[in-house]
Amino acid sequence: MEKLKYFGLVLMVALCAGFVSCSDDDDEENAAATGGSLVGTWQGVTSYVCEKISGQVYDEYTGDASDMKIEFKSDGTFVWYDYYDEGWHANSSGNYSYSDGRIIISYSTVEDEGGESGQQALNVLELSESTLILEFEYSETYNGVTYSEYEKLTLRRI
Repeated sequence: MEKLKYFGLVLMVALCAGFVSCSDDDDEENAAATGGSLVGTWQGVTSYVCEKISGQVYDEYTGDASDMKIEFKSDGTFVWYDYYDEGWHANSSGNYSYSDGRIIISYSTVEDEGGESGQQALNVLELSESTLILEFEYSETYNGVTYSEYEKLTLRRI
């Protein structure tokens, strides 16, 4: 279960799904379509999480997400950071791509965090110059029991 919560944090980022451009300007729409508007550093503001076991909600909460940030680089790579021990520490990194309203991330976590790797699709609900809202879902079955998590993450450009 602890693994599921950690995986959810990595995926939040990572951490960033498909997105929508709110601009009428063709150049801005084209930049958004290629991920150009996503490039930069985004810090968490709030996170809504709903966790289920075999389809039944067992935990649901909204909390402060300011202890995480994601840096999307123009070369198609990203780094996810967590704040602890009075500093920012890389949690995971990898590649991202945008297509059809989704950001697909391929990531590897740092060894301190288990050294895992994987791929996750993130949906972008909003993307503006200052705000990025992402959602994603994750589930796994362990000993015949399905654990799932839905997360909605609001970030601000810093």
